Amino acid sequence: HLCVPGRGLSGHPHLVAVGSFLNIVAPPWATTGFACHLVVDGVPIKTSGYRWMPGEFQSEGLLPSGVRASCVISPIVTQRGLIEAISLNNPTDHSVRLTVALTLSGEFADVPKNKWTYGAVTRKAPPGAANSVEWTAVKWRRDPATPRVMMATGARGVLLAASDLPVPVPDGGEGTAEITLAPGEVRIFSLVIAIGETTEAKALIRAHASSAAEGIAANRRHWAQRVEELYRRVPTLSSSSSELVDFYDRSLLSYLVGRWDGPDFATQPYFSTSGLDGGALCLYAWDYSYTAMLNPLVHPESDRAIIELLLKAGLFHNYAVLPFDGKPSGPWYAYNHYAITQLIYYYVLHTGDRDFLAERVNGRTVLEWAREH
Repeated sequence: HLCVPGRGLSGHPHLVAVGSFLNIVAPPWATTGFACHLVVDGVPIKTSGYRWMPGEFQSEGLLPSGVRASCVISPIVTQRGLIEAISLNNPTDHSVRLTVALTLSGEFADVPKNKWTYGAVTRKAPPGAANSVEWTAVKWRRDPATPRVMMATGARGVLLAASDLPVPVPDGGEGTAEITLAPGEVRIFSLVIAIGETTEAKALIRAHASSAAEGIAANRRHWAQRVEELYRRVPTLSSSSSELVDFYDRSLLSYLVGRWDGPDFATQPYFSTSGLDGGALCLYAWDYSYTAMLNPLVHPESDRAIIELLLKAGLFHNYAVLPFDGKPSGPWYAYNHYAITQLIYYYVLHTGDRDFLAERVNGRTVLEWAREH
């Protein structure tokens, strides 16, 4: 259940098979039963070790031939795309011939914006169910204009895949290549996935299909900048207990991995309760208030917009807002009133924006709403 976020897409790497990954979520698009499998000489490459970082997943394994395989999965920052780089290294003193196959399968859909509540949209609901979504089976076909790009067309969007394996992926979703590695030779192959509106997805493929390494490097620079910016905004912790410092630093990761960017969201940026796997992409007053003291330091503009969103939703009757239209969701929670009061108080305290208290929302000022709650 480990996911790698990119703020526009979240991917689920396969923990025991190098180069394989499962469902991807790119709101308002998602996949179900999706799988990309890398197979060498007829079998997956068993993972001997992996490393998760915000924005990247690395794994490695050893083939019976002695060839070392490693993989980097890197969602494209703020975009609905993902880059995978696969490295095969022959450290032996003899040539090794390998049969490399790449398979892609599953379904995807443009999930209606009112379906993104607290249930995981990656679960396929029975027809007629309240959270039923019309899924499109992934049927791969060549794009005549770009033979190395495969595409699956849905009702309102497209899922694209581009690979630089020595042979193009044929119809049916599997591409097989015969590769000979000389002693000491390293070969790197890439796969780029894009999902979303057709024009946008095709542009993303064109931008990264021929320069996967540059794309991964750019993603790393971005995440390093985000970490640096976060530490400029929040208090840092010093302690004789390194475990306590580690706990604090790891906790701050919530601001980086829980953030979503994109024009479809109700606020810019948007912070969901969870959402990396497609579930709980809505924003609960309860959960969001846990970081009430730090929110106005990290993202003051978004914090103000989220508070307004919660007030408009009406916390006397609901507990959360939906991520795209900001509509209310769920039943009333008794904790709502403490949560919204906390959020208003710390926003004004840390930003000094007292004018916010006079802002009118649903016929009342923010201060009046605070008193009411």
